[in-house]
Amino acid sequence: MNPAPEIRPRILKIEAVGDFACGDIKPFIRLRGSWLEQAGFKPGHRVEIHLLKSGELHLQFKEAPVPPSS
Repeated sequence: MNPAPEIRPRILKIEAVGDFACGDIKPFIRLRGSWLEQAGFKPGHRVEIHLLKSGELHLQFKEAPVPPSS
């Protein structure tokens, strides 16, 4: 098994999206960059996200893309 590549930590801003007039605002995080591919996340794959505790998420890619629904 290959060891995980050394990838420096990223600091991302949590953005606000939604209907600002009605006050229906939700948090939004955008992940993008070649560092994702270096970490094993490939275009077309799915990502499983687990809440470990408040403020901590675990992301894990799933190799097989999910087939389109019929």
